[in-house]
Amino acid sequence: MRCRPTTRAEPVSPPLLVLGDLCVDTVVTGRLPQSWHEIVAPEEPIFRMPIDDRIGGSAYNFARHAAAAGMRPLIVGCVGDDLAGNSVLSALAGPGCRAEIERTGSAPTARSLVSFDAGGTRLLMTTERSANDLLSREFVRRQVVGHARPSSVWLSGDCLRDPT
Repeated sequence: MRCRPTTRAEPVSPPLLVLGDLCVDTVVTGRLPQSWHEIVAPEEPIFRMPIDDRIGGSAYNFARHAAAAGMRPLIVGCVGDDLAGNSVLSALAGPGCRAEIERTGSAPTARSLVSFDAGGTRLLMTTERSANDLLSREFVRRQVVGHARPSSVWLSGDCLRDPT
């Protein structure tokens, strides 16, 4: 599902403000043939697996499911001025939700690598510092001003790290 960017001229206000991470997930869609603790070898193991890039992050995932349930989410977030940021913005251009996204050259768009071992244990690695870290309360305030007050807010525990 894709989300489309908002225009301030739209009369319909979103009942749901969504704040959280936006990223590109690289997902190994198959399971490794071994468990993580068994992947210790004198030589570097190479596994040929199906790999897929997907738009993700807590804000995007929640908003697309909320839109599928008939809600009108407004995502407010931050992405880098990079190829991954372009991918996130393209995904947000579809119908279903609206987005107010800040682009920054100060940090890259978040990337995550997701893989599962033979037993189903997940390995998740993510960007150490990303544009998600730059989402500020002030930016959120400025974006929400042009919209009617939302009736609900969904907030990821991993955003708004800025104490201001």
